[in-house]
Amino acid sequence: METAERIIQLRKQKGISQEDLAAAAGVSRQAVSKWESGQSMPDADKIVLMSDYFGVTTDFILKGTGPVQDTQKENRKTAGRILYIAAVTLVFCGLFCAFGTWYEQQRAVTVWASLMIQAAGIALYFTAGTVSREKAGYSINVLLAAGLLFIPVSALSGYLSLLIFRQGWIAPYPAGIMQTALFFLLYLSVCAAAAVMLRKH
Repeated sequence: METAERIIQLRKQKGISQEDLAAAAGVSRQAVSKWESGQSMPDADKIVLMSDYFGVTTDFILKGTGPVQDTQKENRKTAGRILYIAAVTLVFCGLFCAFGTWYEQQRAVTVWASLMIQAAGIALYFTAGTVSREKAGYSINVLLAAGLLFIPVSALSGYLSLLIFRQGWIAPYPAGIMQTALFFLLYLSVCAAAAVMLRKH
């Protein structure tokens, strides 16, 4: 494995983009792209900086020797991954609880209780970042956004349905064919926009 491949490996393990690494190293994204494609080598000071940033030795970056990460750091990463997954699970549990409790009781208070479960998921998400000291992966962020956007988009499309079709809803999910079509058009558009924005970060 060459230096370029090790830089790619370390960056992907940390779950960051070329832009993130460029910002940490104080260089342009194009410079990082050239390092990773093997078109150029980072200067010695950048190698030292990256070794601190990734928690590896300079020998590992240059020659592939030396410890990649200490056990404590690896344990933090594992704990962070588990917490990120648990955060997304809580957000979707809150969503499904909102569906179920509304269907059974038809009371707005049940939706608010379910939103509290989602709030716990958000808190767990930020806890995961603190524990692992790493950003969540792209797929985790997209899933989290999809879970969190469902009820607000449902409320917005319910209001729009009232304006357009003279029939809206207050449930956490749409009712009726035209209302459901409006909801999914809006929901998928918002999720796609969120996915594009998350890809850039």
